[in-house]
Amino acid sequence: MLKSPDMLRYIFAKKICLVSLTFAGLKTNISDLATFLSNNANIEKIVIDSLPHSNKIAIFDRKELLNDPQKIQQFKCRMGLEQRSKYCDCSILYYKDHSQ
Repeated sequence: MLKSPDMLRYIFAKKICLVSLTFAGLKTNISDLATFLSNNANIEKIVIDSLPHSNKIAIFDRKELLNDPQKIQQFKCRMGLEQRSKYCDCSILYYKDHSQ
């Protein structure tokens, strides 16, 4: 598993898709999220994989989030803790290099 500085170095070097288990798992301050996306053009997509909680997946284009205020508002959603599966360690961040 990569730590934050390693992940940021990876983001600067590769085109990537970030995956989070909830909207709040990535960022809850939408101003910070907009700045993060503006400063990291290599992030092409953001996937919110809420299958364990709500049986839904949301896929966003970086440009879509930066240009559509309603879309980025979905990340302003901290309402308390969500029950996670007792049988799955969902805290592992995985990303794959798709640059080839």
